[in-house]
Amino acid sequence: MVTMDLIASVTMKNVASEDMGIIIVKYSVEDNYSWAVIRLSGGGTMLLASSVQAVYRYTCDVKKIVENKKANDTISIGGANGNEMMEGSADDSAIEDPPYKFPSLAISILSNKQILPGFQINTRRGVPIENDLFVGQVLLIMRPPDPTADPYYNEKVFSKKKRRLEIQIQGKFKYVPTGTVWCGFEVTEAMKLGLVASSLCNLLLRLVSKTVPGDMHFSFGEENNEEMAHISFPAWTLFDRVVVTKQGDEPPPLGEVLPEPAKAASQRKRSGKTGDWNTSDTYSFSYHSMYMDLSIWHVVNLPTPDIDLKTFWGNSLLRVVVYESQSASKDKHLQAENKYIAGIQAEYLGFDDDGINGMSEENDALPETEK
Repeated sequence: MVTMDLIASVTMKNVASEDMGIIIVKYSVEDNYSWAVIRLSGGGTMLLASSVQAVYRYTCDVKKIVENKKANDTISIGGANGNEMMEGSADDSAIEDPPYKFPSLAISILSNKQILPGFQINTRRGVPIENDLFVGQVLLIMRPPDPTADPYYNEKVFSKKKRRLEIQIQGKFKYVPTGTVWCGFEVTEAMKLGLVASSLCNLLLRLVSKTVPGDMHFSFGEENNEEMAHISFPAWTLFDRVVVTKQGDEPPPLGEVLPEPAKAASQRKRSGKTGDWNTSDTYSFSYHSMYMDLSIWHVVNLPTPDIDLKTFWGNSLLRVVVYESQSASKDKHLQAENKYIAGIQAEYLGFDDDGINGMSEENDALPETEK
């Protein structure tokens, strides 16, 4: 593999020249997942990739290119025909506005029990994931402080809505879960609540239990983290959208609102079921929240003033997780027995941008139905 800096330099217009013996055929520059196909002056082509994940991203990009070509078009990735770049030019359709960086956060991805740093928010394609239970991709989409900082997702996800974040997961199970599949939030240390914080937390739990369908499971955590502090619900009834794609059919693209009809979603949430899983279908899930604003580390859009998340768990890290619980004790979700389908860990680093101050007030006048 080569570094992302090399790929970025290769894909600059002023570098693509015959004088250097390099002609760019295709490229995509995106943090941690960049690739470029170059044609050498002496003949032949070469794929430069910044990581193993970038190679996977390249195969997905090529698949999309092939599918989008008309039946009578020819295509040759790196060949003499098809959609090549000419010397000294760039394919504008391959250039996308870079995602907003969210400097207040450091995001990692959970793979089995490992924590892998460097996960990027608001990527234009799903990030590949694989573990003992599931293989697919995950996408974390967040509203930036200024909507113009990421017009791509502002148009597709956030425009005229109050939601602050959306997580999308798509893929296949490697085996049929035997326990309940849950979705929720974890924190990495046991919660130590004072009298005021404890009262506020219990009030919020009662509100959540009345507004979110399905059985709620929560814990303030244990000192040894045998059971982590968490709040979770059966994933099948918690997810805002679920699309099940039969084998051989094309699943919906991530990065857009998943196409589950509102009536079907409402019936699913009220069904009380825990999901009908198999290993042949492709599952696409999405969950959004208008209350959790991770970029400023606050609970927002409440009838009360916004609440700093440190009130509840200090400097602990937050995880958004989907997992299968096989705990012998139904009273606990023991960490050692949870099997994680997907998980994203967020660490709050602080934020000193003056523009953040008005973010929690944005769109407060929107009706509740447009969340």
